[in-house]
Amino acid sequence: MPLLEPPLLERDAALAGLRADLTALADPTQGQGRCVLLEGDAGMGKTRLLRAAERAGGSAIEWAWGACEPLITPLPLGPLLDMLPRLPGEIAALLRRSAPAAELFAALLEVARLTRRPRVWVFEDLHWADGATLDLLRFLARRIAGTRVLLCLSWRGGELGPAHPLRAALAGLAGQGARSLSLAPLSRAAVSTLAARAGRPAAGLFETSGGNPFFVTELLAAPLAEGLPVSVRDALLARVARLSPPARELLNVASVSPAPLETAVLAHACGLEPEALAEVVTSDLLQAGGDCLRFAHELTRLTVLEALGPRAAALHAAVFDALSERGAAPARLVHHAEHAGLDHAVARLAPRAAELAAASGAHRQAATLFGLALRRAAQLPAVQVEPLARAQAIECLLTGQVEEAAQAAALALSLAGARPLARAEHLSLLARIEWTRGRASAGLAHAEAAIALLHEHAPDSPALAHALANHAQLHLLDDDTGAALAGAAQALALFGRLGDPAGALGARITLASARLGGPDEGLGTVELHAALEQALADGREELAARAWTNLASAALVASRYDKLERLCTAGLAYCEARDLDLFAVPLRVRQACGDIARGDWAAGEAGLRQLQARPDLNELQREQVGHLLALQAARRGEPGALAYWQELASGRRQLAVWPWFMSVDVQQVELSTLSGPAGRARQLAEEALARAAARLGPWRRAQVQVWLTRLGQPQALAADAPAACALEASGQHRAASQAWGEVGCPYQQALALLWGDAEAIADGLQRLQGLGAGLAAQYARRRLRRVGVSGVGRGRYGHARQDPLGLTGREREILELLVQGHSNRAIAATLHRSERTVENHVAAVFLKLGVKTRQDAIQRAKSE
Repeated sequence: MPLLEPPLLERDAALAGLRADLTALADPTQGQGRCVLLEGDAGMGKTRLLRAAERAGGSAIEWAWGACEPLITPLPLGPLLDMLPRLPGEIAALLRRSAPAAELFAALLEVARLTRRPRVWVFEDLHWADGATLDLLRFLARRIAGTRVLLCLSWRGGELGPAHPLRAALAGLAGQGARSLSLAPLSRAAVSTLAARAGRPAAGLFETSGGNPFFVTELLAAPLAEGLPVSVRDALLARVARLSPPARELLNVASVSPAPLETAVLAHACGLEPEALAEVVTSDLLQAGGDCLRFAHELTRLTVLEALGPRAAALHAAVFDALSERGAAPARLVHHAEHAGLDHAVARLAPRAAELAAASGAHRQAATLFGLALRRAAQLPAVQVEPLARAQAIECLLTGQVEEAAQAAALALSLAGARPLARAEHLSLLARIEWTRGRASAGLAHAEAAIALLHEHAPDSPALAHALANHAQLHLLDDDTGAALAGAAQALALFGRLGDPAGALGARITLASARLGGPDEGLGTVELHAALEQALADGREELAARAWTNLASAALVASRYDKLERLCTAGLAYCEARDLDLFAVPLRVRQACGDIARGDWAAGEAGLRQLQARPDLNELQREQVGHLLALQAARRGEPGALAYWQELASGRRQLAVWPWFMSVDVQQVELSTLSGPAGRARQLAEEALARAAARLGPWRRAQVQVWLTRLGQPQALAADAPAACALEASGQHRAASQAWGEVGCPYQQALALLWGDAEAIADGLQRLQGLGAGLAAQYARRRLRRVGVSGVGRGRYGHARQDPLGLTGREREILELLVQGHSNRAIAATLHRSERTVENHVAAVFLKLGVKTRQDAIQRAKSE
């Protein structure tokens, strides 16, 4: 017996919003596209809600549905493959010939713009999406308003960890006029209503189901005589057990495939009796669509699959055989071969699947697939293992898996034996990996060894040009800009003679980056922008990401925060869609620095804590994130926070790299001045100015000089000094403060007042208290006492009034709004903050509460 579909309870507002969008879309006088972002945990009824909207919209609107699948490595553009029957044939032709993404995306946009009939494109289960799909959605979302297409995107919020690439995609999509919907569990009253309609007692139903609508439905479907099952799993398995043996076997075979399974494959694997097929479809456990069958719900599939136990491997093998005969995609074949234990098949198919994934921008999937093949190296001819190891090293490096990259590159080097050109190639790769780790000396040693081999065995070769470019890039890391400029120029000249435009572009980026912070900084910035445009036009993903990261660094150092935000937003969208974590993490660090500089300390710190919680940070990234959090702890005046800085100043603590973009010199002088003694602060400032190799640049040089002026050593600032610094150096503290305010730096705006008159110091103190800058506020109180102002308290450590959950005031406010059921967008409107800032606050709340979903946070808040 099919289950009677229960009514949609507590979904009226969401359904009304969808209906309004469909009504507007159908009206030719006002119809324009938009995005609908639908979040809810498994079983919350996302698909049911959209199906209800489809029925409400009527036949005038054409719907196309696509879903992501939990394969070992997702198929590139998997949802689009599902939608092909509802799309023009030209789209299928582009996919068949693996057309470049730009061409495919433009063709889809043309379909959306030219359609006369309103359309809805549904992309489900985006928590399993590949990078190419996320890139497509970003592309469409930015342009959807000029179409008659409603783009409906659904995902499970509980599946998104801090580093999940979907988070960055959603942040960009939310800014495109999207409708955001979040489905919460049903209330106890709604569960009781469903029980009453089913003629069942409600006792224990809410507690067992947690208000999950799918669980409620399954529990109510259990035979009344058996009472309430102890778990949803028991209910599902009891339902399966009531089917005939052929129908159960059909379910068993279907359960091993996360993707819809073709009826021909099922027939090959277990036979396909018409009666069994009708039985499972009538039971609503499987749904028919075209020539495929899929489970009505993923939770049911997983339950059936788990119950198979060891027999699952044999069924995977049967499905693999059937799919092989049909010429299925390599990634899909690898999924079944891996689970079937078919090592030969995995070793043969995984490299091709990896190449296809990398070509589509799915670099994390490519790294996984190359790794699957390498783990079966014994099944491969020896000659194939070395290039596989190198390919995996490159993909792991791009995705930020640095240790895995180093291991694979070392394996490739060991397999190269005495062949000089192969050894040089792998040494150059190891040099890049050491650069990523922040180990300039080790990287330079590898690069110089590669260059020596190539000078001897392959002079004037592309390999030598690349080795020279790597060498120059490593000199950026150890702040030897002269060597970086010379090396990059040498590599660029050789690339030019060889006619290698891609190599030349990489050398141009290094050359331009080496100019930043020096007298030719303006030229370097212009060259980087030009290089970025060229890299994007040529599809050079890694080079585009490098250019974005270096441009963001330059904007941060020059205090151009609006430009920094634009660069980080665009760069993150690009990098995270392509799994380029090697660059996405640094961009997030720079974005957090910008938030802090603009006075949004909570957002910046929340972003840094999200990064710190990621298990995949390499040691250099973790060091930089920890350094910035140590800076904020000291600025807030947290107990013991200055110990880090005292160790750094004394040399007991060493940074692997002094990041140019983080202004460590200025930070040290600032904190030493505010905490005393003045003599040590002056020494640090003088050392910073004296370091010949340091790329201080106009902003940082002037800031160090201003600190010296504050410490009683007046300085003559250069003509290119920023106005805020020049004004303060000349004693115009109020004007300097105003200039900092115009730049958008409230902390610096407050500090500039502390060396003025008593009124200015009091104003600065008030501003510092508003920011939560406890260390500087204490210094301001001391300054007031020195100028004779009485009655100045010594202040309180800001954390003395501890929140029961350890939340800040803003975080507490946001948690209360979450409890009230507000979305991030609604919270942003209520608090007059950006949606991204609210997302950072929500992430910080989740971290402090130790939860992963909004519902868990709400329950935790209610239980305190």
